[in-house]
Amino acid sequence: MVLLASACVGHGDDAPAMGDAAPPRSPDAAPEVTPPALPLRPAVPLLLPCPPGWRERVVDGVPTLCDPWPVTGRAECPAGEAHFPGTQGCALLGRACPTGDFPDDLPLGTRHVRTGAAPGGDGSAAAPYATVAAAIVGALPGTTIALARGVYDERVRLSTGVTLRGACASATTLRAPTLGLATITAGAMTAVEDLTISGASVGIHVDSGADSLRLEGVAIDGATGAALSVTAAAEVFARRVLIARTTPQADGRFGRGLEAILGARVELDFALFLDNHDAGVFAGQGGSVIVLRDVAVIGTREQQSDREAGRGLVAAMRGRIAATRVVLERNHDAGALAVHAGSTIVLEDAVVRGTLPVASDLRFGRGLSAGLGGRITVRRGLLDENHDDGAFVALTGSRLELFDTVVRGTKPRASDGRFGHGLRVQENARAHAERVLVKGNRTAGIAVSDPGTLLEFTDLVVVDTESQEADRSSGYGVVVGNGGRVTGSRLRLERNRTVGLALEGTPGGGSAVLEDVEIRGTRAAEATLAFGRGVNVLFGATLDLTRALLVENRDLGLAAFGAGTRVTLTDVAIRDTKPQDCGDSCAWNTTSHVGAYDSALLQATRFLFRGSPVCGLQLASGGTAELSDGEISANQIGVNLQSAPFYLARLGEPVRYVENVINLDATALPLPDPAAPGGP
Repeated sequence: MVLLASACVGHGDDAPAMGDAAPPRSPDAAPEVTPPALPLRPAVPLLLPCPPGWRERVVDGVPTLCDPWPVTGRAECPAGEAHFPGTQGCALLGRACPTGDFPDDLPLGTRHVRTGAAPGGDGSAAAPYATVAAAIVGALPGTTIALARGVYDERVRLSTGVTLRGACASATTLRAPTLGLATITAGAMTAVEDLTISGASVGIHVDSGADSLRLEGVAIDGATGAALSVTAAAEVFARRVLIARTTPQADGRFGRGLEAILGARVELDFALFLDNHDAGVFAGQGGSVIVLRDVAVIGTREQQSDREAGRGLVAAMRGRIAATRVVLERNHDAGALAVHAGSTIVLEDAVVRGTLPVASDLRFGRGLSAGLGGRITVRRGLLDENHDDGAFVALTGSRLELFDTVVRGTKPRASDGRFGHGLRVQENARAHAERVLVKGNRTAGIAVSDPGTLLEFTDLVVVDTESQEADRSSGYGVVVGNGGRVTGSRLRLERNRTVGLALEGTPGGGSAVLEDVEIRGTRAAEATLAFGRGVNVLFGATLDLTRALLVENRDLGLAAFGAGTRVTLTDVAIRDTKPQDCGDSCAWNTTSHVGAYDSALLQATRFLFRGSPVCGLQLASGGTAELSDGEISANQIGVNLQSAPFYLARLGEPVRYVENVINLDATALPLPDPAAPGGP
C-alpha cells in the first residue's frame, strides 16, 4: 500500500517513523518540484448592450443588469393605455380618441355602428346601424365596421376579411351580456382595432385552421375563462395589446390571458398581461407556437377552484413559446413552466422576478421550472427574488439551458422556510450553464442530485450563498449528491457557507470533473459557527480537480471521507486555511489543508499545501494518499498520520517539505466528527 509519494521526515521531525522509513533529509536537500498551474478565471455574464429602452442598473457585486422599467418602476395606466417593457411610461394602446364619435380616417365603404341608434339605419355615419351584428350581415371581404364611442352588449362573429374598429380603446367597449362561447369569434383574415372587450365569455375565440386574426390597439379586460383563445391551427398576429383581469369559469377553473392549443400560432408585439388567472400565456397540444416580443406577464393568480397554478408562461403537451425582451413578474408557482416532451420555452433578454408561492400550501414560487421532458433555454436573463428555486429542472428528458444569466436572491419556500436554491437539477434531468452568476441564494447556490442527473457548465460563479432559513444550516456553493454528476471548466465559489463544493455519494455515487476552479473564503455554518470547508467529498463520491486554487477557507481546505471516495488533484494549490469560527466549542479543530479519512483515497500531482496553522495533510482511520511532484510547506505540521500500516520507503515521486515546524507527526490529533453535518 502506498500512502504518500515522498518521505514526510527531515529536519525537526520528532515523531517515530512508520514502516520502512527513509533516512532523514535536510531542508537543503529538499527536491525540486513543479509549481501548480494557476486556474483561469470565469467570464462574467454578457448582458450588455441592454435592449432598446431598457435601463442599465448597477448592483453591488453583480455585472451591470438590464431593467425593463425606468427608475420609478412600472406605471399604473388609465383605460386605453399600457406601460410596455422598454418604454418610459404609459402609452396609448392604439390610435388616440377622435374628436367626434367615430374613428377618423375611415376607408370608403365603412359600415358605421352606434349603440342606441334608431332602427333601420343604412350604416352611414348619419344613419348608423344599432348593432354590430346588423352591420356584419352582407359585409364583403375588405369591409371596415366602425363603432362609435359607447358600450355594445352583444356577441360578434366576424366574417371573412372584415375589420372591426372602435373609436379608441378607452371609449369603445364590446361586452358579452351573458355566458357563452366568446364575445368575438373571428373568421379568416379578420382584424380588430382600437377596442376594449370584456364580459361573461371568452374575449376572442379563433377556432379553425382556416381562420386568422390581426389585433392592434386592443384591450381584453375582464373576460371570462380566457381572454384570447386560439385553437385548431388558427393564427393570430397582435400588436399593442392589453390582456387583463380575466376571471375563471363558473367552476373556478382557468381564467387564462392567452391560450393557444391544437396547433395554433400566435405572435404578439408589445403586450401586457396583467392579473389574469391560472396562466398568463399557455401554449398547449399539437405543437402550438406562441412568439412574444416586448411583452410583460405580471401578477397571474391561482385558479379559484384549487388555489393552484398562477404561472406566467406555460408550455405543455408539445407547446412552444419563444419570448424576446420579456418580463415575468409576481406570477405564482412558476414564472415559466415547460412540461412534457417536446414542450419548449426560449427566453432572450428576460427578467423573471418575484414569483410567489401558490396559495393552497405556500409551495414553490420558482422562477423557471422544467419537468416531464420539458425544456427551457434562457439567453441574457435575470432570475431575481423568486422562491424555492431560481431555476428547477427534474425528470428524464427535461433540460434547462442558461446563457449569460444572473440568478440572485432566491427566497426560501414560504411553507416551511426551506430551500431557496439558485439552480436545482435532479431525477435524471440535464442542465447546461455558460457565463452564469449565482449570487445571494439560500441553502445551496446549485444543487445536483440523483443518478443520471448532469450539470455541464463553462464560466460559472457562485457567491454569497446564505443558510437555509428554517434551521440556519447549509449555504453550500455547489452540492452534488446521490449519484448526480457535474462537469465543467472555469468555476469560482466564494463566500458561501459551510462548504464551497460538497459531493455526497450514497446511495448511487456522485461525481464531479472540474477544471480551472477557485474556492475562496467559505464562511462558517450559521447555526454552529463550525465548518467553512472548501471541498467536502463523502460516501464513495469522486472528484477530479485540475488547476484549482483553494484559499482562506476554514476547518479543512479539502476533506475526503469513506470507503470508495476518491479525490484526484492535478495542479492544485490549497493555501491559508483558517480555524473554524466556533473556537473552544468546536467538536474538533484540525485546520488542515487536506484530510483523507475512513478509507478515502487522495491522489495529488503538482500540488501546494501551504500555510495551515495545524496540518498540511491529515490521514486517519484508513485514509490514504498518493502524492507526487508537490510541496507541503509553511504549516505547523506537514503531515499528520493516523493510518497504519504506512510504508514511507515506497513513496515514489518527489514531494518537497519546507518551512513546516514539524514535517511528520504520527500522534493523535482531533478528528472530524463522522456524525456532524458536512462530515461523513
